[in-house]
Amino acid sequence: MGLALLLVFALLFRPVRIVGESMLPKLADREIRLTIPTFLRQIRRHDRVVFREPDTGDLAVKRVAGLPGERVHLASGDLFIDGRRDQRTIESPWDLIPLLNLGAAEIAPAFGITDRQRDASGFYLLNGEGRLRRMPMDGFLLDGKLHRGERPAVDLGVAAFYQLTEDGFLELRIFEGAILHSLRLDRRGFLLQREGKVLAQAVVADVGEGWLMLAKVDQRLIALLGGKLLCQPVPVDPAPPVSIADGVSGPAFEQIGLAGAGVSLKRIRVGRDFFREATGTWAVREELQLTDKEYFLLGDHPSASRDSRFYGPVSKGRILGIVGPRLRAAPAHQP
Repeated sequence: MGLALLLVFALLFRPVRIVGESMLPKLADREIRLTIPTFLRQIRRHDRVVFREPDTGDLAVKRVAGLPGERVHLASGDLFIDGRRDQRTIESPWDLIPLLNLGAAEIAPAFGITDRQRDASGFYLLNGEGRLRRMPMDGFLLDGKLHRGERPAVDLGVAAFYQLTEDGFLELRIFEGAILHSLRLDRRGFLLQREGKVLAQAVVADVGEGWLMLAKVDQRLIALLGGKLLCQPVPVDPAPPVSIADGVSGPAFEQIGLAGAGVSLKRIRVGRDFFREATGTWAVREELQLTDKEYFLLGDHPSASRDSRFYGPVSKGRILGIVGPRLRAAPAHQP
């Protein structure tokens, strides 16, 4: 009986080996994952699937962007479905692509803060404010090494694991050009603001320790404490373009800051949302209408990905399974 079950499991949940860098950093080259047959679970948006490319027949792994019957468009780094910006669910720092993962000893120098005291537990004791000294770029953190990317990152998030004293407070900040978005937490509750205007506030219990997170993703501000929403995501307008040089304008650069007093910090994580690069032929210059049996698939690392932008939609019959749990970790990343 046990052997029969093992055989059935092996036939249903087949392993797939990731090849290449198109799914970095979530899936690394040579990483091995199990696949879930599509008849056991419906394919959902943001699932990673293994399929055969429509032009070459080669096996590949990509993320589901568009579902059957939808209209798909890529613009300004975002995915639009049926004319509306796709808004991913963000519940923790791990839902973003990692850019920084700072331990207690690294926080002050990274944010340009000269006061570098520690509390009795070895946490960094914050009494002041600062901004990241280096601009976040659209790269990623992999195996402890930062791959910076080539352009400033957009749609940033910052999270801190903290301990508050009775009179302490912690404020996480995201700058978008000259516009300041901030999330302040103290023993009385939280305060979410944009340019000094209160967007949301409430009394919160049990705030002495945990993960506090502020993200500006898909034109929304998301405030989380311990993986739970402090309020519903708040829509925000994008900052106006800024003058770069010689009359040329571009998007407002984004930066991370923090402030606090009487608060100890164990770790700071900074991440970014996926950037949907509008390069290629399909769903870039105009909307693409999918049939009732087609999917639009994208790589997580767009500059290294050959996907539906280049070979078009993928029919349901070409999808072999949904990428599931890790079977074997990838080897250490080689630069």
